[in-house]
Amino acid sequence: MRLRQTLSTELDSVESHPKILNPNIRLSDSSDNLIWFVQISDLHVSVFQEKERVVELREFCDLTLKVMKPPVVVVTGDLTDAKLENRMGSDQILEEWKIYSDVLTKCEASKFTTWLDIRGNHDNFNVPGVFSPKNLFRKYSAQGPQHEKSYIHIQKFGNANYSFIGVDACPDQGLKRPLNFVGHLSADELRHLKSLEESAARVSDYTVWFGHYPTSCMVNSPGLRNLIGSSNGGLAYLCGHYHTLLNFVPRMHTIQKEHYLELELTDWKDNRMFRLAAIDHGVFSFVDVKHREWPVILVLNPKNSQYRLRLKEPHLTLNSTHVRILAFSPNTVTTVKIQIDDGEWMNCDPHRINANLFIKKWNAHKFTNGFHIIRVTAIDQLGREKTIAQSFSLDDSYTEFDVLPRFVLMLSFSSVLQFLFAFSLSSCVIPLCIVKALGWWNCGPLSSLKRGLFRNWVRRLWLLSNSGWLFALVVLYPFYVALGPWAIGEVMDGHYGIIFIWGTYVNGQFVHELSTYGYGFIQLAIFHFPLIVFTSYALDQRKTSLEATGQCSMFRSCINSLLCTVPFITMVLCQTWMAFLFWSAYGMSAVIMSPVRTWPIFMTLGAWYYSKTFPVSKMRELTYKWKAVEERE
Repeated sequence: MRLRQTLSTELDSVESHPKILNPNIRLSDSSDNLIWFVQISDLHVSVFQEKERVVELREFCDLTLKVMKPPVVVVTGDLTDAKLENRMGSDQILEEWKIYSDVLTKCEASKFTTWLDIRGNHDNFNVPGVFSPKNLFRKYSAQGPQHEKSYIHIQKFGNANYSFIGVDACPDQGLKRPLNFVGHLSADELRHLKSLEESAARVSDYTVWFGHYPTSCMVNSPGLRNLIGSSNGGLAYLCGHYHTLLNFVPRMHTIQKEHYLELELTDWKDNRMFRLAAIDHGVFSFVDVKHREWPVILVLNPKNSQYRLRLKEPHLTLNSTHVRILAFSPNTVTTVKIQIDDGEWMNCDPHRINANLFIKKWNAHKFTNGFHIIRVTAIDQLGREKTIAQSFSLDDSYTEFDVLPRFVLMLSFSSVLQFLFAFSLSSCVIPLCIVKALGWWNCGPLSSLKRGLFRNWVRRLWLLSNSGWLFALVVLYPFYVALGPWAIGEVMDGHYGIIFIWGTYVNGQFVHELSTYGYGFIQLAIFHFPLIVFTSYALDQRKTSLEATGQCSMFRSCINSLLCTVPFITMVLCQTWMAFLFWSAYGMSAVIMSPVRTWPIFMTLGAWYYSKTFPVSKMRELTYKWKAVEERE
């Protein structure tokens, strides 16, 4: 395409460079073959929410970046918030994009760094195509005017060339929220990324990949993982999007089985985090930093053993001659000292050329067995002091990443949601169908059940399974969620779409938005399964009241009435609220023509009414049949 032709022009300006990974390289006191850069993610520039995030973003650009002077700044998506003032609707808001562009212009970022930004899902809300006027990224971002989607930037620094490949996995049809969470790489986009990787292999020594979505949150993610892993100098994939998952996973890092680091960065929006990363003679290191925390310290050598890429990074530490540390502060860093294990503290020397590089001669062979700890303290002119500690090993010992970060980043988000949906569907359907089948055998197998809570609930489900049309409704509804269209609504301004659980058909295209399996799971697990439970309980209470020969106390009668009424009222209110949210996102048509969102309101009311008015003659028949079961014991 037209804009992608700029790739050949950029590559022509870069001289082909031989790989510098060779056994003669040593981590000594040289500042050659060292580059550092900064990543920031999920800015969510908003005209309605928290003005401070923009104020502090300006401060970050004016102060932090000018202190660190990184040759490259990587911005991994969600540049703007794109939510309306009510926080329910979504749209591309021109003023937010102008604020973002104004921040870059006023801090004059282009004069001291290369600003590499990429789109996130918020930057794609309500955007019907890359070339749509709604796609404000093309006009107001740093890289949008030059690139349609994914792109490559070659940075020559010192004696090496470094490739930065931006992965734009935003779907071509950017639905309004909430059905716009999962990234999608089409076959054409994967081929384009392959061509970028081949170009990087020709002209650069090391490659860093970046994008908004973690690979676990993409359709066709195996294709991208294989591409990054097969890349000669592909060291890491940097991303955002997950926002620490409500602080359940504050450090979301792992090494993928394709042998590259995948590093999700905590958002700027709420947490004001950024990442300082460096490639030192082919060794990739990083540290995640809270805004305004100074000094910033990054240990280059010895590298943290947990993050070592054994198949891609040269094992230079064992033969290194110096400990190497980067330290930054708005005021000059006056002291950097280190301690290894329980040894004495030693002062590091500032490099004669690079004032931010501190070095200390050491004998690496003294630490060849097992794990060791290096502690680093940096002090600046104002007396601000910071100490960090990390483990290292020189004999290939390493520690595993925590289970939860590995689970979140290595598994497929869509596959997990599909499993949860299948589990919830089975939980809603199979028990009822089993009890119904047992009823066809005159309840014979039920007589073998021991008395107790389990048997009581089997009895309640058995009553529901004999409720005629209500039983059919509660069994068929989960299958409709899995197979039928959920709604027809204005999923983008001026564009109506048909929403299915496996995606949305709109504007002549099919959008693979598999987060709908998550919404389906919530619908069945939080609404439909409780509906089955409470309806079964209400029917059982009606059976009990018909069997009672004496008068119940007023108190117990009130309690039973509440237990059979309040849950239904609560579910009706919750479903009405969810239908309102659907209306806020996709318009009135999405509510009127929404079997999944609107029908449950009437189904709940019908179940409530039916449980209160279940025919006496039918209930007595079922009561006699169940007593016959009990008499068989």
